Amino acid sequence: MIQSGEGGAVTSVLMRGANSTQTLVLVDGVRANSPYFSGYDFSALTTENVERIEIVRGPFSSLYGSDAMGGVVQIFTRPPGVHPAGTGRFETGSDGLGIVSVFASSGQGPISAVATFRGVETDGERDNSDWTQRNGSLRVEGTVTGSVRGALEVAVLDGDAGVPGAVGAESPRARGTFREERIALPVSFTRSRATTPPS
Repeated sequence: MIQSGEGGAVTSVLMRGANSTQTLVLVDGVRANSPYFSGYDFSALTTENVERIEIVRGPFSSLYGSDAMGGVVQIFTRPPGVHPAGTGRFETGSDGLGIVSVFASSGQGPISAVATFRGVETDGERDNSDWTQRNGSLRVEGTVTGSVRGALEVAVLDGDAGVPGAVGAESPRARGTFREERIALPVSFTRSRATTPPS
C-alpha cells in the first residue's frame, strides 16, 4: 500500500508487481474503481460497515477485464445482525484530530436496516495539510418471497484535503476535493433442497 502524502492523500494498493490501476476493487460484487484513473483510492475506505475483505492475487483479467491483472480485492458490507444493536465512538488527538463513528442495526426480520457514519477532521502537521472526510451508508433489505430477499444500498463519501506540496515549497491554497456516491440493488435467492421420500 502506498500513500502519496498526508491524511486524505490518494492511497493505492499494488499487487504482485502490478501498478495500482491493475487491482480491481469490488464492493458487494459491484466495481468501485474510479472511472478517472482506473484505480481505487483506499484513503476513503472505512471499516464501520465492512464485514470482511477477501483478496485474490494473480491475473484475473479473463474474468474481470484488464483492470484485474494484479488481483482482486472484494469488500463485503455488514448485513443486519440477529438483534438490534448500535455502537458509537469518538476519538481525538494532536493537530486538531477528531473522529466520530456510528453503527446501528435494526436486527433481522421481514424488513431490516443497517446505517453507518464516520466523520474525520484534522488540521494536519503542516500548513494547508488539513483534511475533512464524511462517509455514510444505509442498507435496507426485506423479504420479497419466501426464497428471495432484495435490498437497497446507498453510500456517500465526501471529503476535502489540503495539498501542501513539497517541504520548503509549500502551496498555501492548493486543495483537493472528492465525492463518491454508490447505489446498489442486490437480490439474493435461497434454493430449496429436494428431499427423497423414504422407500
